[in-house]
Amino acid sequence: RLMCSLAARNGWRIKSCDVETAFLQTGPLQRDIFLRPPSELQYLGIDQDEYWYTNTTVYGLVEGPFKWAQHLERVLRSFGLSPTLGQVIFFKPNFLVLRQVDDLLYVGEEKEIAWFEAEISGRIRIGHWHETKFTFNGVVIQQFDDFSIQVSQRDQVRALQEARYDREKSPTSKASAEEETNYLSALGSMLWIGQNTVPYLNCVASLFARKTSILLVSDIKALNGEIRFARKLSATVTFDAVPLETKRICLIFSDASHGAKHPEPKAQIGSVIFHSWGTSAEAVAHPIVWFSRQTRRVARSTTSAESQAAAEAYDASVGITNNLPKEEATTPYLVVDNKDSYHIMSSSKIPAEQQLLKDLQAVREQFELGNLHAVVWVKSALQLADCLTKLTHANAIKLSNALESPGLTVDLNSSQGRTRKKVGSVLSLCPKSSLQHVH
Repeated sequence: RLMCSLAARNGWRIKSCDVETAFLQTGPLQRDIFLRPPSELQYLGIDQDEYWYTNTTVYGLVEGPFKWAQHLERVLRSFGLSPTLGQVIFFKPNFLVLRQVDDLLYVGEEKEIAWFEAEISGRIRIGHWHETKFTFNGVVIQQFDDFSIQVSQRDQVRALQEARYDREKSPTSKASAEEETNYLSALGSMLWIGQNTVPYLNCVASLFARKTSILLVSDIKALNGEIRFARKLSATVTFDAVPLETKRICLIFSDASHGAKHPEPKAQIGSVIFHSWGTSAEAVAHPIVWFSRQTRRVARSTTSAESQAAAEAYDASVGITNNLPKEEATTPYLVVDNKDSYHIMSSSKIPAEQQLLKDLQAVREQFELGNLHAVVWVKSALQLADCLTKLTHANAIKLSNALESPGLTVDLNSSQGRTRKKVGSVLSLCPKSSLQHVH
């Protein structure tokens, strides 16, 4: 999503290629390995009593992926490309390449792309080249003439299968081993889609995974209801073209659910992070990262849960920055809907709860250093991360619409500088009428 955002933002083309038999291209091994010939080769007259000496990495060796990653990094560095702090993206001016095992996704100006394709094909055997519309890492990426990009999993979300179970059983009956396997398989499919295009399914998978210790038939029926609802969602993320002169800000929506809705001692936290250009009705926002999971520590209050969510959401935004060139830095705003946590984060008040103090200090320190521009409070109805902490279909549809037509009207009435003062804001969803190809 970060690569798609950069391409749409800078008016670059996005393309991909896959490497042919990647592990076989990594060069000599650092140790001696002997193997038996595959049994099928006996029909070609190969003696099965022979042993072969391995000259290079073959598929099945434990060091195969690591050796390939090392080899690919050496090749990319030899082209003059530098890694970001995250070590996943390599870049030079007006060009970036993302490595995903043996698949490469790259964006940049036309002349830089032509240079890269000529260089890489001279050093590595490439299987296929892809552009305009292609599948990368299980999602369909399509770029339009105005450089806007759509990432979609429509076919996968429509094909989600309900978990099979014995319908003659009572809802309070314990699930059988086969039914539990079907349940876990459905959760895995939902989690995969949730990580790519439908954030709400991350929350569904996280909450329903807690039930596996004592799985009941009623839990399977409830999960199937969520699957039927998920099929109605668009499973599409849009990256609209952006005016180059517009300043970029980072909107970090952070939320937590604690108490009656989740009686467990660990709360559910969630976040969705947008890169937004402009604060008017014509602003364009690109969704970059989202997550939904249990807190790592026990949350003893709503404020504690919200503070943990805020700290982890800010950490996620730092992860984005670490995968960007330095000149692409953003101004982050943390958006919360809990007034208590907002007031305590935007003041110097010291809370009595020690664990809460640790999370608050982490946020306040970034605020004082200028890494976090402001903490912003919004009404719960405008909190886009709400459906990442609880099962709310209305808010799931709202977030899905925001990802498909990502226009945000933002009014950030904050004080200048880095002083901790009250910050008011109004955020509302504004469908982009310019995205005719979406509809």
